[in-house]
Amino acid sequence: FKASNQAIFKDCLCRMPQAGLTERRDVTFSAPQIAVDLPQDRSMQPDLLASGPTELVFYAEDANDPAAGQGPVPVTVTALKQARYSGAARQMLFEGDCRCTMLREDPNVLTEYVIQSDQLIVDLAQDANVPAAGPAGGIKHLTATGGIVSLATTRTAKPGGAFAKALQDTNAKGLLGGIKLKCYRFDYDAVRQAFLATGPGLINLNNSQAAEPNDLSKGFSLRQPCWALLDRFDTLTYLIRENRIVADAGSRNMLIGYLSTVDGRQAEPIWAEAPHVEALLYQTPQGQQELSALTATGGIYYEDSSNRFRGSELFYDHKTSLVKVRGDEALPCNYNGALVDGIELDLNT
Repeated sequence: FKASNQAIFKDCLCRMPQAGLTERRDVTFSAPQIAVDLPQDRSMQPDLLASGPTELVFYAEDANDPAAGQGPVPVTVTALKQARYSGAARQMLFEGDCRCTMLREDPNVLTEYVIQSDQLIVDLAQDANVPAAGPAGGIKHLTATGGIVSLATTRTAKPGGAFAKALQDTNAKGLLGGIKLKCYRFDYDAVRQAFLATGPGLINLNNSQAAEPNDLSKGFSLRQPCWALLDRFDTLTYLIRENRIVADAGSRNMLIGYLSTVDGRQAEPIWAEAPHVEALLYQTPQGQQELSALTATGGIYYEDSSNRFRGSELFYDHKTSLVKVRGDEALPCNYNGALVDGIELDLNT
């Protein structure tokens, strides 16, 4: 349409090479209709409006193990209502039952990552030929918002792999574990290399079908068969470079729960409350995340089958399997109803 300087395409499939990858891949975008507003200044990028349902497929380098030789990992973004692209802002806006999915494979495990939200906003790096550093390739910032935002990670055993026995037992689907997060906004920032979930939110870990053998004497372990949760946080930040999680609930207390299974039987649950928690993680040789150390501050409460205590700060070290609690004048240590100077709990003994 010459008067409006607009082009409209029907039944569209757009394909172009994606720059900055270790192996050649093409970006694809499909939609029933795409309206392109062509700028008068041809040095400017056009604006696009795509009617839903839309699908975008691009690729990201494997952030977990870029040297593994797997190659770029496919990422699929779908939206039922529409998708808009602003050339001036280099921003993509997806609307209506949005879903972003990434699949990562290794010889033993298939891992699926899924984000679901009503709206998904993607800010791209200014120069498409120079992708931002990090797992999301050329994405500068990603925001999922609009009602409840859901994120899920699922790990499934592959036939012939180290966890193949999980396919033979009662766990017919070979499920090894998964994490689910619910919040009201989720952000990924490539510059800070950080993920931020804004709540009130809840994160659940279900590792009850874990097939990996583990030393069960080492206190809390996220690799052994277990369930864990963190509820009522206001903000939850994961700093990629530091492999550190920071959770905060302001003036309220978060609820922390942990339940392990030993020889098929559930152990006694462990519960804790605190307004601020920081956790350091490390990656195991099998590529899983394990808790290294945890610090809870601002007033804590801890309870298991035989111990109940309160204090000002709690420290947990996975290597020594020790929990230490300190008190202060405002929040002195209390162990099973008695005032004490401090508390040290050895989870092995």
